[in-house]
Amino acid sequence: ADLDQVGDTLLHGIVLQLINPKAYTVNTLLFGGYGFMGGGLDEILVKFVIINAVWIPVHLIWLGAGVKVRALDLGQINYAMAAALMVVVGIAARLLLGGAALESGT
Repeated sequence: ADLDQVGDTLLHGIVLQLINPKAYTVNTLLFGGYGFMGGGLDEILVKFVIINAVWIPVHLIWLGAGVKVRALDLGQINYAMAAALMVVVGIAARLLLGGAALESGT
């Protein structure tokens, strides 16, 4: 693998993690939503261990899956998936526009 490409991919992964709204939601809920040890430093440390016990294996699984998918030759499949995605977007747009027309009485 080209090291420049790996560095770019790593940078993209780090930036994506920083702007991941699901992570902010989960962390806010876990650390701010539920208290079970009185809210002290002990509770924060326990929650930190819990979240990392889930987070680290999940990310390692995704990393392994990404390595396996990248090793496959997906050229034609990528085009087929892109075409299918465009069809779905078209159907959704048609339903949204058709629904708006029905509601307005036209």
